[in-house]
Formats: sequence, C-alpha cells, structure tokens
Amino acid sequence: GGNPQEAALHFRRAIELDPRTPRAHNNLGVALMHLDRPREALVEFEREVALHPSAADAHYNIGLYYQGEGNLDEAVTSWERAIRANRYYLPAYTQLADHYAARGERTKAEQYARQAREMSAGGRGASSARSDR
Repeated sequence: GGNPQEAALHFRRAIELDPRTPRAHNNLGVALMHLDRPREALVEFEREVALHPSAADAHYNIGLYYQGEGNLDEAVTSWERAIRANRYYLPAYTQLADHYAARGERTKAEQYARQAREMSAGGRGASSARSDR
C-alpha cells in the first residue's frame, strides 16, 4: 500500500543524503513502476545492482521490467541473476517456474517450482515489483 508519489519523494531524499543507501534505488524504482514510469524505474534498479551486486530484489525487478517490454530472454537472465545473488530469493524461482510453464517447457518449470516449494511452504507469489530482500 501507500502513496507511490510520496514513497518516490522519500527514496529520492534518502539517495540525496547517501547515494549508496542499500535498497534506496530499488525502492525508488518500485515506486516509479507503480507510477507507470518503467524506464525511470529500470535506471534505478540498475543503479542498485551497480552499487550492491547482491541485491536480488533489484535483479528480480529488472526481470519484471524486461518481461513487461516483451524481452523474455533478458527477463530470464535477470531472474537467474537474482537467484545467483541470493539462492533463497523465492520470487525469482516462482517467476521462472511460471515463465517456463507458459512456454510449455515442463521440465524446467517443474524444476523451479520444486525448488520454490522446498524453500517455502507458504508459496509466496511474485507478480509485482519487490522492495524486500
């Protein structure tokens, strides 16, 4: 919830105070996605991974951007980077499982779905930009 406009302002202020603040660029990107400004959001997600390469949430969100643009190869690459950054980052597994299922690649879909199930009995979905790690 919350107001994406206010959130964007808050994160911009945090970045002004310290551009290296962990998650600030990612969270600004999430707010920008909610404001339907995906290209600006992508810039912030990329800044986050440049500063913090292990930011799985930012890699994941880059994947969502590319998925929205129809660039599924780049989306998959970003979701795989999210898993390399944090092998417990469940949203990336569920996104990859859904992606491969939609393409009819059952073996890969089942592999990622199984890994997601093993990780969490809660089965948390992943259909929107993430601001948590």
